Amino acid sequence: MATTRGIAAALVGLMAAGALGGCAQEVYKGPRVVHYTESSFYVRHIPLMTRSATVDAIAADICSDNQAKAVLTDAYQDVPLGIRYATYDCI
Repeated sequence: MATTRGIAAALVGLMAAGALGGCAQEVYKGPRVVHYTESSFYVRHIPLMTRSATVDAIAADICSDNQAKAVLTDAYQDVPLGIRYATYDCI
């Protein structure tokens, strides 16, 4: 019985590693901001680690440098445990 639990735990660990495997920077360093233009950018983050309110605050801080307001224009997440891409414009 202990062997079955050990195997199950290992499989769960492998599944979690596979789900988060492509987002190493977001796991260790937090959200990543990628600029399209001076007033348009997206924030790549893992929702389980960084909530949407935190990402909204990051966007507001970036836009406040130009006395603008951050407006969420698009958000995409392909799998429940995957990376979320939140696109903002500074208006």
